[in-house]
Amino acid sequence: MKTANWIETNDELRQLCEHLSTHDWLVLDTEFERRTTFYPKAGLIQLGTPEKVWLIDALAVNDWLPLVKLMEATAIVMHSCSEDLEVLRHLCGAIPQRIFDTQVAASLCGLRSGIGFAELAEHLFNVQLDKGETRSNWLQRPLRESQLRYAEDDVVWLAKAFPALMLRLEERVDWVWEEGDFTIANSNANDHLGYYFERLSKVADRDPVTQHVAKALSDWREQQARDRDMPRNRVLAEASLVQLAVQKPQHVSAMTEVVDLSPGQIKRYAETWISLIADVLASEPTEALMPRLLTKSQTKQYKVFMKMVDNVAHSLEIPREMLASKKIGQAFIRTNSFQQSPALPTWRTPYLERAEKRFHEKTVESEV
Repeated sequence: MKTANWIETNDELRQLCEHLSTHDWLVLDTEFERRTTFYPKAGLIQLGTPEKVWLIDALAVNDWLPLVKLMEATAIVMHSCSEDLEVLRHLCGAIPQRIFDTQVAASLCGLRSGIGFAELAEHLFNVQLDKGETRSNWLQRPLRESQLRYAEDDVVWLAKAFPALMLRLEERVDWVWEEGDFTIANSNANDHLGYYFERLSKVADRDPVTQHVAKALSDWREQQARDRDMPRNRVLAEASLVQLAVQKPQHVSAMTEVVDLSPGQIKRYAETWISLIADVLASEPTEALMPRLLTKSQTKQYKVFMKMVDNVAHSLEIPREMLASKKIGQAFIRTNSFQQSPALPTWRTPYLERAEKRFHEKTVESEV
């Protein structure tokens, strides 16, 4: 399969990256598969400028150092980039160092949170992008002409969206770059085994021992999923993990009562799980690993605070999520602080402080 802009050798990629290294910014997109694996399997990497698009065959190229160097030195324009960053991290061991996310930019221009690129392109340019190939097989070769058109169209219109959004953003352009830095920091911080335990909200109100067992099982599952390149829930379903943590079985026979565990899983892993549980029980942990769910009183406070955030966001004509997520709001109620790691983008600070001031004023009013 050959097209004018098709890249399928290491040397072609090296020459392309040398050519593109003089550009201040580039657009980038990825097409991948992730139905039966832990890691995304890249099919295509698309690079573009306002003048031209290149489709890089991720199944043929195996030396990604030129792309890594390009991403280190050049601003990269993407749309809703979290999955693309996962693809790049697994494929070439690196992610861009400066990101302009057009989904974030659209929100800061007053469009809805989480807007898809087809909707954004229609809003900006009154075009209808064909999204029929979104879930197609990007690992097949040759790719269909409709797949190639789909892959190219996104990058063509992404290159047009960047300058259009820059004009609309005006003084908010720096906010988008700050949000890009925040995205990069989060992507780096979340690439560790313990991150997925932190998302197990069903053990947040459990005792410390149960939380420590859940973390041991979660970390084990994460390592297994990575080592065997399997989806987490294929290794151990979340419901099963939570039940194991709560019940803490110490004999194989007790495993049959755990939801969604197959005989094959029990035969293969039961002794390992029992050993992990026994190690935690022997250590007698007393320190909780995650914050408890909000109390009824705190939940009321949270709703009042998020209403104040709503009001500030409305005055800025941006979605509330651009200022504070549910996680940020709940953390504020627990700690009376916006300090977190990674640190929030600094542009948000005065607006969150405004919401905080109104929240405290509202709290005082309700107490009078």
